Amino acid sequence: MMILNIIAGLVCFMIGGVFGMIILAFFMLTGCMSSNINENEMKESFSDEKVNQDNLTSSIQLTDRIYDTNQENVLFSPLSLNFVLGMVASGANGKTKEEITNYLNTTQFDQFAYEYLKQADSNVDFKLEIANGIFMDQKYSLKKDYQEKMEYLYEGKVEQLDFQDKPAATDYINKWVKKRTHSMIPVAVTEEQLPKVGMLVNTIFFDSLWKEKVTVFGTMKFQNLDGSISYQEQLNGKGSKYYENDYATAFQMDYQHGFSFIGILPKTTGEFNLSDLHIDDLLTKGNRE
Repeated sequence: MMILNIIAGLVCFMIGGVFGMIILAFFMLTGCMSSNINENEMKESFSDEKVNQDNLTSSIQLTDRIYDTNQENVLFSPLSLNFVLGMVASGANGKTKEEITNYLNTTQFDQFAYEYLKQADSNVDFKLEIANGIFMDQKYSLKKDYQEKMEYLYEGKVEQLDFQDKPAATDYINKWVKKRTHSMIPVAVTEEQLPKVGMLVNTIFFDSLWKEKVTVFGTMKFQNLDGSISYQEQLNGKGSKYYENDYATAFQMDYQHGFSFIGILPKTTGEFNLSDLHIDDLLTKGNRE
């Protein structure tokens, strides 16, 4: 049997409000460049490998920070979060832009988003759908240059809503998210969470088969940290790569059409941070095909 993997992610950033773990006081739509962008100049200055490395670094740091704060299992989409922060950084200046750029570890996220979306749009045999929405109260408007930039680089769709009619605005946004995540995320925002000015939303939907066949061959008993017992199906499949360094081992299983899943197992027991595992070194120097 083939194991089908469907993943949906969502990140929202509220202008004039707070949602989840993104807390920013203001969003300045100033200093935005025109959408009349020279694509050749973008390609010449853009380093896909460097931005991928920067995204890995920021994702590891944020995962550690979230766990240190909550002391519980962490599941989130760094790519989705970075898309939203990239959109914010594109319209910010001063200290706000500096702080976001420092987190993203790059000034090239606009180019990264543009190239990533082009690759996602080109797929035909599997589903990688990335959507960016900008929802504004009808009393406000975006600067023309910024709106054109969002539409061109981020394929962002700008929607003017009546935020005073909270039920209608909330329902519209939730239906937008539900449609783009194929009903996997039916509710993204409540009326109480609706901001006063605007809201940026990114969704990611991924659906693909494994490249190699995966079979289920029984169940295994596990003892959880709290002492309780749970049972989990055992899967049998062939990994494409194996990684190891002094701190962890990892395996890679490929999806069809170029994407991969990587599972990492630390060699230490007890408390640890992802940054302690030197994952960038693990995935580059530790490769044992």
